[in-house]
Amino acid sequence: MIRPAIAPIFWAKGVAAVVALAATLPAMKVLSGSLRRWLEQPPEWTPEELIGKVGVTDVSEVRRDFGRALVEDGQHYHVVEVRSRGEIIGPRGVTVILKEFEATGYFFWVERVDETDEYEQADAAESVGG
Repeated sequence: MIRPAIAPIFWAKGVAAVVALAATLPAMKVLSGSLRRWLEQPPEWTPEELIGKVGVTDVSEVRRDFGRALVEDGQHYHVVEVRSRGEIIGPRGVTVILKEFEATGYFFWVERVDETDEYEQADAAESVGG
């Protein structure tokens, strides 16, 4: 019996698939290493490092039982849970300072930063400095 001429074409396709797979393995190794470095976790930080930092409220009201703020530590931004001991702090975008970390609830106690005092202090420092 004579074999049809099409049989070697199927064999060639199989060989081409194996060669293509073998060629992609080294490329995938290089790409996966690059992707792993790109997706690696940011450095660890402790909440105590953020005490004294200034942030901006991220919700309409910061109350005794609820609140969130965006804080920058110099390298990264952190969205942290915050609470207000006294007045309700609002609206969204108010500047606050992180005063104390409550480990049991994993949140920070904050106080409103009076921006007018901040500007007056900066003006006074400039006038004293010359």
